[in-house]
Amino acid sequence: MSEVDDYIAGFPPEVRARLNAVREAALEVVPEPGEKISYGVPTVTTHGKNVFHYAAYDQHLSTYPVPEAADELAAWIDARRKGKGTLHHPHDEPLSLEHVTELVRLLVDQRA
Repeated sequence: MSEVDDYIAGFPPEVRARLNAVREAALEVVPEPGEKISYGVPTVTTHGKNVFHYAAYDQHLSTYPVPEAADELAAWIDARRKGKGTLHHPHDEPLSLEHVTELVRLLVDQRA
């Protein structure tokens, strides 16, 4: 098992499912994706550069960093923004993988 697998395995089944969904969505859109633990959380990389971080907490998942966005995605981001560079995705709300995927696409464009 990888470090990321070990991280995810430490959570209850419902949280593991959410983490794995975010992980799979990110790995699908990042070109030549890699994975590692950075800053203590799962990180998706491309060409050795960190692109996207995600983590689980008692009440929510967090994703980092927050890209520049427009239109519907900007409204979705603003509703989840906690601080300058973090989004919270509460466990008691549906997880929008469509928005997470678009978020990661923007990060690839802006950071990779």
